[in-house]
Amino acid sequence: MWRGRRVHEKTYLKSASLISKSCRATAVLGGATEDVAAKAYVYGRHLGLAFQLVDDVLDYTSSDEQIGKPAGADLELGLATAPVFYACEEFGELGELIERRFCLDGDAERARALVHKSNGIDRTLALAESFCDTARQAISSFPPSEAKDGLEDVLEMVLTRKR
Repeated sequence: MWRGRRVHEKTYLKSASLISKSCRATAVLGGATEDVAAKAYVYGRHLGLAFQLVDDVLDYTSSDEQIGKPAGADLELGLATAPVFYACEEFGELGELIERRFCLDGDAERARALVHKSNGIDRTLALAESFCDTARQAISSFPPSEAKDGLEDVLEMVLTRKR
């Protein structure tokens, strides 16, 4: 039931496309080699994927005030994100709710409860960590510098953010 490739594609289009292309553009405009620009793109892509996955988790773990937007908005909009798809692996009944885009009364609440009951949040956070590891690996050959330290700090900020 988990449609990882499609979810990754949607996640890429939501955040990672902008971040990856911005990282590449910064490298190119800064006069970096094609190799460095390509690594900057990989870094940005995986940073963006991790950012969006953490954002998807915050939809379940934070309040409106904490995240500055309505918590639970994705389900109300009929959107299934990684925590829901992971939860669906444990609770097959979510598949029907996903297919109808949580449109019936109580669908969003039921889905939210099942996500919290499942390992969906933990698995999504683990995937975000994996993407950050890949981003970190992409810049591992960069020479030590404040800039590289800053790129690594951003990865940690993404994983620990609360808003």
